[in-house]
Amino acid sequence: MKLQDQSFNISGTYNIDHYLTDHSRSLLLPDGRAQFFLDIQEHEMHVVGAPTFEHGEYEVDEKGYGDEWYFEASSGNTVAIGFRWNVPRLRGNYATTIEDALELIDFLQSKLSGNRM
Repeated sequence: MKLQDQSFNISGTYNIDHYLTDHSRSLLLPDGRAQFFLDIQEHEMHVVGAPTFEHGEYEVDEKGYGDEWYFEASSGNTVAIGFRWNVPRLRGNYATTIEDALELIDFLQSKLSGNRM
């Protein structure tokens, strides 16, 4: 999993939260990934690195957008985590798969779990 730097172009990306919801619903027993993802706080993400995209003051104050971290999955596809009104949102594009999303969550779990109290 490679974190994209701020030169990465985020156009063509959108929320894919339904991937994670659909994955959780399809399991006989939930695997905990959805809950882990939903519990991530924006300030925790700085452990992973600098955000790929930072919203301007108006977008933050008036629209509730937070920073966004875009990654290249091992498949070469784009997958990301962004925040709106302090709630994490799964992001990707037309090529992003559920496997990419799960890879991101597993990566974040490996990076963030040791920093939680």
